[in-house]
Amino acid sequence: MEAPSREVLERCRKADLLQIAANLALDIPNPVLKRDLKLLIVERLEEMGILQTEKESGTKTEPDGSPADPAGCDDPEVPAAAEDREGEMTETSKSPLTQRKSAPTSPGSPTEGSRDARLQVRLARLDIEREEKAQAKRLQMELEVRRMEIEAETAVRIRKLELEAQLSNPGLYTTPTKTPQPATTPAFDIRETSLTPGDSDKQSMDIFS
Repeated sequence: MEAPSREVLERCRKADLLQIAANLALDIPNPVLKRDLKLLIVERLEEMGILQTEKESGTKTEPDGSPADPAGCDDPEVPAAAEDREGEMTETSKSPLTQRKSAPTSPGSPTEGSRDARLQVRLARLDIEREEKAQAKRLQMELEVRRMEIEAETAVRIRKLELEAQLSNPGLYTTPTKTPQPATTPAFDIRETSLTPGDSDKQSMDIFS
């Protein structure tokens, strides 16, 4: 690559300066203004000894850093200063701060579309979770019903086995009956007999008659 001079750099457009910076392996921030890019290239060329410093070259520059007679190297009709102003306006409009302070997105914009997509995904996830909970509840109810059915079947089977055992061996399951006891008359007790005076005299007369 032919070593550029200050005049050539001043006449180059931003795209040309970016190409030169890439050839010089410069670490260019993004976004970057054209004049800042130009200064980085000049500093690198001065470090490499390709360009002389302004004091050594004695180049007369305008207050904005450009030569007295700038001319576009690739586009003579576009002055370098005008391109600088255009680049500044473009980079400023693309800066993150400007983007953060921009007006709210209008409906139908990519940001609005991504927000709608996230909302749809969230709603779909909620529907899936609701369906999973309902399915788990149905499964729990089915298991409970099945458990009750098994317990009932087990109780019926046990009762059936007991009845079959009683029919096959009736003597083992007969309950003893109580034999009726004969009624007995109470014994006569003379001490419970009360005697009156008239009765005793009558009994004495019967004895001596």
